[in-house]
Amino acid sequence: MPEYEKTALAALKLQLSQGYLKLQMEDKGGPLQKGVHYILGPSKNSPIKWNVEACRAEFHRRGMLLRQADQFLAANGISDKNLTERG
Repeated sequence: MPEYEKTALAALKLQLSQGYLKLQMEDKGGPLQKGVHYILGPSKNSPIKWNVEACRAEFHRRGMLLRQADQFLAANGISDKNLTERG
């Protein structure tokens, strides 16, 4: 069973600010999913509890994807600094 920590301790263990950690919640457009990476309490005033290991694994996974994308771009002679969205 995963161990869940309150926001302050989870942020400390992940070496992130509490604000940044909360911005990573799926409700705020981030990659961390309710029920997987964090759980909400029974009321609005209940603390958010975080599965630190699951959060760490997700941040690692995303970091690896970014590095792979950079390697692909470099191998194909594309500078990531010159990429722009076209729509």
